[in-house]
Amino acid sequence: MLALAGASHAQKSPSASMVYSCVDAAGRRLTADRPIPACADREQQVTMPGGAVRTVGPAYSERERAEQAAQQRREAEERYRANDGKRRERALATRFPTKAAHDAERAEAVDVLRAQIRIVQERRTFLLEDRKKIDQDMEFYKKDPSKAPAPLQARLDGNRRDFKEVDEQIATINEEIKATNLRFDAEAQSLKPYWTPAASK
Repeated sequence: MLALAGASHAQKSPSASMVYSCVDAAGRRLTADRPIPACADREQQVTMPGGAVRTVGPAYSERERAEQAAQQRREAEERYRANDGKRRERALATRFPTKAAHDAERAEAVDVLRAQIRIVQERRTFLLEDRKKIDQDMEFYKKDPSKAPAPLQARLDGNRRDFKEVDEQIATINEEIKATNLRFDAEAQSLKPYWTPAASK
């Protein structure tokens, strides 16, 4: 009774009526009632119980599936970055509807940095004046600076350190100004289509 039930179930199983067919690497046409191992690397046609035909892709190895998944992730990330870039462009176009507005923002950003340079340069001027006084005091020890009093030598060393620090600060701020201008240049290039009369219609 159990064997009869099992046979009846097998007859009703859809897979029993499926027919797989393909042409293998040797050019032979093969058919079977299940996926054909000889065609695992190529497409196989599957005829369904109702006569419909569908195609199943090649069976990939675990490594190939991992590579495909990685490629799909890379493509998805690229699409996201492209879409994200477009969103940023549209946000910038809303913020800067004209080139004049963008130029004004650039000028303001650069002016803030230049103001920082002026502050540092004021400190440099003070250090320069202090250095002149130190040099005057060191004049007495010109022949042998090592004989100068320790406090005077400490003032000289501190002045030199401070001079180096302010020069590095000025160089850093100048690099920030350069980077800011490059950023605004890139933004202006991407915003050009939004600023044209045709784009505003």
